[in-house]
Amino acid sequence: MSTRERVVVYALLVSALVAAFVGSPFAARPAIASAPADDPVLGPASGLVLRGDRGELTLRNGAGRPAWGTRSFARAHSVALVHITTPLRRLRESREFTEEAEAFASEAAAQDAEFRRSLEALSERLRGVDQAAPEYGDIVEQGERRYQEYLAWQRSAMERRGRLEAGHLERAYRRLVDAVEVVAERLDIDIVWRFIPTSDPFEAPDLPGALNEIRFRSVLRYPDALDITPDVLKELGFGD
Repeated sequence: MSTRERVVVYALLVSALVAAFVGSPFAARPAIASAPADDPVLGPASGLVLRGDRGELTLRNGAGRPAWGTRSFARAHSVALVHITTPLRRLRESREFTEEAEAFASEAAAQDAEFRRSLEALSERLRGVDQAAPEYGDIVEQGERRYQEYLAWQRSAMERRGRLEAGHLERAYRRLVDAVEVVAERLDIDIVWRFIPTSDPFEAPDLPGALNEIRFRSVLRYPDALDITPDVLKELGFGD
């Protein structure tokens, strides 16, 4: 082989090696996708397998929440808090409830006054009758019967008032729950807990009441963003 031929062969080998490692400027290059630094998004993907000491865990999208496993509760849930004391008090102070309470109070006051008038009238009659007179015993017996009727009516009135207040509280609670449902649906919230803000002062006048204040404050630390009480109040028509 002549010197000229050796030079040509050597040049061809170098060209082949360069093309193999660098690539020809005319050859098609593979496309490699890379996320921009300011938008580090991975996916889309149907799942993410995580290895651990107890095997593999597949993380997937379960109804818009990170989910794992096959059970319906094996998923993340969004959580919020509502200070129910405020909306319940506002509801019970509304015109609908106060009008019913005032109507009952007015009826009870009228009936109470009637009993007192009849008892006072019997007392007046008794003062003008001699104890030895035959009608004295009759008046005393009438007074005893009337007084027992008065006591029975008082017990009945107290029970009726208790049922009325309990009914008001349940109705207010149901409306509160309905409002929470609407707000939770709008904000895509799964679980709403009732709570009392830790910053609220105690209102109890004694030790048992103070202990209850502590028991009712089941959440000790929380981000302020979890409190959706203003949204619920607005849904109930009490927003500013």
